[in-house]
Amino acid sequence: MEYYKNIESALEFIEENVKNDISLHDISKSAFLSPFHFHRIFSYVVGDTVMRYLNRRRLTHSLEELLTTNKSIIDISYEFRFESHETFLRSFKRYFGITPSSYRKNKKVINNYERQRFSTLILKKVKDGDYCMKRIIIIEVGSTNTKTYMAYEDGRIDILPLKYIPFKSNYTIETGFYQDDVDALKNHINSLKHKYNLEIKEYGTSIFRKITQEQKSKFKDEIEKHTGTSFEVISQEDENKYTTYGVISNIKNEVTVLITGGGSTELSKCINGSIISSHHIDYGIEDIIRNFKELSQDRTEIKLENVIKFIKQNVDIPMIDTNILVLAGGQHMMFSDIAKYPIEKNVFYDNINQKHMITSKDAYEYDEKLFNVYSLDKLKETTPDNKGWWDGARAARACIEAFIVGTNVEYIIPTDISMIYGLANENFCNYWYRYKS
Repeated sequence: MEYYKNIESALEFIEENVKNDISLHDISKSAFLSPFHFHRIFSYVVGDTVMRYLNRRRLTHSLEELLTTNKSIIDISYEFRFESHETFLRSFKRYFGITPSSYRKNKKVINNYERQRFSTLILKKVKDGDYCMKRIIIIEVGSTNTKTYMAYEDGRIDILPLKYIPFKSNYTIETGFYQDDVDALKNHINSLKHKYNLEIKEYGTSIFRKITQEQKSKFKDEIEKHTGTSFEVISQEDENKYTTYGVISNIKNEVTVLITGGGSTELSKCINGSIISSHHIDYGIEDIIRNFKELSQDRTEIKLENVIKFIKQNVDIPMIDTNILVLAGGQHMMFSDIAKYPIEKNVFYDNINQKHMITSKDAYEYDEKLFNVYSLDKLKETTPDNKGWWDGARAARACIEAFIVGTNVEYIIPTDISMIYGLANENFCNYWYRYKS
């Protein structure tokens, strides 16, 4: 229930500031949540992304201005904080199916986008069975951060508070992990057991892949002895497979899943919930930044097409023969929303975590803007607690475009799906075991 109250505060803040220059950070602050956590919760509760909802409410408010004032359309577009007159016209036509001037002239009745309300959202979630749904706790234990998630049977994932445990910095090959760090994890698990009384699953990544087998066994035994739960280390290969499964488990369409990482890229063709073929490429975002350091700066004169050309010259890229590409393994949906890419409703299939899409043509146009128009410093202001997240944005988009340009891809579905979604599905059904074998 508490999340819905947070969202109601955000909805009210949006209404009060629909004509002001507000960012994701401003809106999430009104809800007393971090931008990353807030974006995920808002999207589930409201059924739309934060910035897309704000944009639609601005368009709806502009209807009254068009009919009741003599203001020029240009003035109205800037009054509601659209980047340009052209952006307002394009957004208005895309959403309402009519131009602002035609609407003003003909006074045609059109469907506007109503303000969402707390009570309506609560009734919808109760009706949908949100409060009697099976849930589990999944803990991802990394080198520095221990991330905790609440996974629901319908595929939704809630992020619980982050726990800082510096396993990597305190680890030595001779002595293993620092005992205080191990105790901190045990206490964290036991506190979650006491608070939620739910099944808990723990998975280790990063540093846990590099420790000795003896240290791994000792760590697992201690966790099980003091918490009654089991700890499993996930390999990089299985992390990619779980992420892919998190995408395809409930869709029958023919899609290609692209996972972009710091040091590698994974490409999988999938049909009817099964992986038909996979390609692992030892080339990722860090390799691009290493050759184009300027991409992490506020402004760059480097052209997107030149980076794509460089990648294609150095990487043997498999041909994608599907017309739908799903982006996973990163917060692609959140990026698209904050950077104001023209995302639309996914018309190919209904999936709670894959609600939106963008044409490959529009994606390329906005990727060019990211390189030559957008200020990274301004984008960083939207996530002040994690500004470094944007440093690899241009490199990541260039990597994605290198896999798309010259292929059959017409539509891109950006998601925030990670391996946690596949792990959740494994715990709610036996599909993964069939897939894994």
